[in-house]
Amino acid sequence: MKKAARREGGHSVIIGTDDEPARALLSTPGAYRALAEACQGQEYERLLFAADMTQDKEWFDALVELGTSRAAGVIIGFWTFVMGDDDPAIVLGVEALKGLGATAHDRLLGALDPAYTRTWVYDKQVQQFRRNILAVLSATGDRSTIERLNELGIS
Repeated sequence: MKKAARREGGHSVIIGTDDEPARALLSTPGAYRALAEACQGQEYERLLFAADMTQDKEWFDALVELGTSRAAGVIIGFWTFVMGDDDPAIVLGVEALKGLGATAHDRLLGALDPAYTRTWVYDKQVQQFRRNILAVLSATGDRSTIERLNELGIS
């Protein structure tokens, strides 16, 4: 089987020739539940990450149910490719990260630091990216999260 590595939320995920059929399968309603019951944990996680082209409510719900830091990384990584802040998947992503709560904090804070220190080509996108992250952190953060924001110089 032909394989390639793709970066997902700071990790390499192996993408093989079986991923296109997996994406097609996951575009059917109710497929996530069936797949979760049929697969081993890591295989289900890998297929979820490979199915990122679906970006529908069921996909985001499955990532929240997965509840891992890697799931948060996939959502945050997806934001860097979305062109408009009016994309409905942005709203779903924000809600999913809120659902992940503190599990997502390290990934959110890690993404926020370069968003303030690096210049990107599309300033409007960077501003929206920051707003999305701060919205999630303000909804789910605790005292330690606020302290880390202060350390980054973000009030």
